[in-house]
Order: sequence, then C-alpha cells, then structure tokens
Amino acid sequence: MIKIDDHTWLPDVKIDVISPSGFTQRIFDITGCFPIEYPINCIFDDAGGVITQCVDLNTPGGTGRLQPLLPPGVSQPALFHLNGLNASGHWTVRIADIDPADDGHIREVGLFILVNLP
Repeated sequence: MIKIDDHTWLPDVKIDVISPSGFTQRIFDITGCFPIEYPINCIFDDAGGVITQCVDLNTPGGTGRLQPLLPPGVSQPALFHLNGLNASGHWTVRIADIDPADDGHIREVGLFILVNLP
C-alpha cells in the first residue's frame, strides 16, 4: 500500500520493491500524470485493476488494488517476479524522487507478503 500526496510531477517518482536477496522489482514508473498533483493512494497488486487515467491512482480509502505501472506508464503484472523468493529477511520499498525541483509527502507505505507454508 502506498500513499503519496502533494507531488506535482509524478514521472520523476519511482517505486521499487527490494527482496532480502537484493532482487529489485520496479512497480511504479510513468511518463504522464503532470502537472496536476495526482495523489497515489492504492495497493499495487498483479491481480488489481488496470489504470486508465491518472486520477485512478487515488482509490477510495486507499484500498483499491491496481496493477503496477511500468514504462511508459502501462498497467501490467510485475510482482510475480518476486514469487518463489525467500520471504525471510529485510524487505525494502524504495520511493525515489529523481528530480529535486519538486517535492511531495509520503504518508504511508506497506508491504504484504503471502507465504504458502507446508
């Protein structure tokens, strides 16, 4: 789950999930959604909905499930690349604003890992 607001240029926001082994999967990278402040308030999930407009990133209550966005901002499953990795250890969600000309506020970040145990 991700909640980011007050950011006017979403194309410079990149979000990655990093496994304990160091494997990195990008889940947010777009080329559009500017210059209006479109909040990101959703859960990225391979089984989620397809994003067709920037306003879709702000789901009611932040509980809407949306597919990750990969360049050039296309909704598509990407989290499946983490399947089968060892879930034990330190997982990281890295949110980067690659242009210092603007800012925003990260309000909430969460990562849910589903594990099938024997």
